[in-house]
Amino acid sequence: MRTLAGKAENAGNVIHCRVFLTTLVTSATGISHTLKNQLLWYVVWVAVDQFEILMEKWRTNMSQRKALVVDDEIHIVQVVAIKLRNNGFDVITAENGAIALECVKADKPDIIVTDFQMPVMSGLELIENLRSDPETADIPVIMLTARGFAIEDEKKQLLNIADCLSKPFSPREVLACIEETLTTCSID
Repeated sequence: MRTLAGKAENAGNVIHCRVFLTTLVTSATGISHTLKNQLLWYVVWVAVDQFEILMEKWRTNMSQRKALVVDDEIHIVQVVAIKLRNNGFDVITAENGAIALECVKADKPDIIVTDFQMPVMSGLELIENLRSDPETADIPVIMLTARGFAIEDEKKQLLNIADCLSKPFSPREVLACIEETLTTCSID
């Protein structure tokens, strides 16, 4: 799925193409003034029509991407949420696994990014609860862990954890991991 910048660039290319056609029509010789006006109206109509189609596709794609970010450290939640919102995601946040579980049932996110160590309910406990419910069992989860703390591969496979990222991480890295996970899940 292309990013918002890619979509804007694509829309810009459509507009540049229309400007080129407009320039071509207005500078054409041997065409009557009436025919030039008709061609110009057609170019404008097609440009508006194509722009509306592109915007509708963009709205549809963006409305389907919902992420839940779970961490007891508010600064991490804010950084990840801002990066995701800036890239077209609807973001829901929770400060622990128990609240996240309620959010999942109410909001049905497309992906979850959760910390491992949290009060009330840990990230692993959250995932175990998700996997035991048929309605939430297939939601992809990315786990955030403290540096030097690793989840055993066997446990990752058992709980179907899409990926694990160690803190500190870059927001760009989290976004790339989410995009890759969602792409992989949509192909499967």
